[in-house]
Amino acid sequence: MPQTLFMFLCYLDESGTSDSRAGTTHFVLLGFCIQATYWRSQDAQIWAVKRAYGVEGEEIHTGWMTRRYLEQERIPGFAAMDWDARRRAVEQERVGTLLRVAALKGKAALDETKKNFRKTRPYVHLTRDERFALLRQLADIIGNWGACRLFAEAIDKRVFQFQPPSNPPFGRSFSAGCHPLSPVSGNEGGRSYRAHHSRQ
Repeated sequence: MPQTLFMFLCYLDESGTSDSRAGTTHFVLLGFCIQATYWRSQDAQIWAVKRAYGVEGEEIHTGWMTRRYLEQERIPGFAAMDWDARRRAVEQERVGTLLRVAALKGKAALDETKKNFRKTRPYVHLTRDERFALLRQLADIIGNWGACRLFAEAIDKRVFQFQPPSNPPFGRSFSAGCHPLSPVSGNEGGRSYRAHHSRQ
């Protein structure tokens, strides 16, 4: 009987550095896979929600979306404004913030504030409650998809302090993620923390 083959599309994201002797103490690789057969319909579902919140074409970055935007809290009647008015009010408030930071806290603080404003700019027209609602809707949609897979692999690199691994952390993590039932290859010891979730 012929075997059915499927092509998967996989998004990978990493935290820490894959260099076994430098940077962070841990390396984490996370992947999310969907069957290529369904990507158009699934993309359309995501696009529809993003469009409803005015963030179509923008990356959904949970870390930047869930934090408080103090400028919004200083604007009277912010929640009652339309999106354009909210954007203008926040940008005006942020100009004042940058001037204060530049005058009182120096270049390092100014650069960090500019980065914060740049990363959050796509979402300033949404209140914090609206941003959380957007994330919940996206999570509910993705959680109901079939034939998808989420995996994560975390490696404690400190065990490689005196002897580098034969399989570098990135390759080690990727192989383990693609083959969740197989053991981590090699006899190098080390701590490997793994999580997998599949929907068939």
